[in-house]
Amino acid sequence: MTDPVVDTVEVGASPEAIWAMLDDPDALARILPGCESIVREAPDRFKAVIASKVRFMTIRSDVEATLLDADRPRHLRLLLEGRPRGLGGSFVASIPFDIEALGPNRSRVRYSLSLELSGSLSAFGGAALAEPLRAQIGELIQTAEREIGPSSPDRAE
Repeated sequence: MTDPVVDTVEVGASPEAIWAMLDDPDALARILPGCESIVREAPDRFKAVIASKVRFMTIRSDVEATLLDADRPRHLRLLLEGRPRGLGGSFVASIPFDIEALGPNRSRVRYSLSLELSGSLSAFGGAALAEPLRAQIGELIQTAEREIGPSSPDRAE
């Protein structure tokens, strides 16, 4: 297990708008970095293929994403369980999100990431894989802000 990575970002969107995007597979497909496909399997579960750049290669993984501990629109824990294609092993990432309203159409998103690796995937080292995943999560949040955009009914004109 890697040491948890913790980060905080401010986003120009309400907690409700952020939550709506995290719960919509079409929106997730547009904003999730490296997402090649995503399908809702159940109200709280998605299946996806995600490509991640790690060191000198791109790793494509079949991922099951489960939304846990939901307290709409304030808290959510995203559990990612995946198997990379062409490599032995698997990973489990736990990513709790806390979303706090800062004012009209402004939120603070605090998240952490812990990553567990097994099999030959663990030879890469947790830190080498955790950093690209952390960057993808940060990019997801910033892309969500752009997706919501100034023309959204959630935003003040």
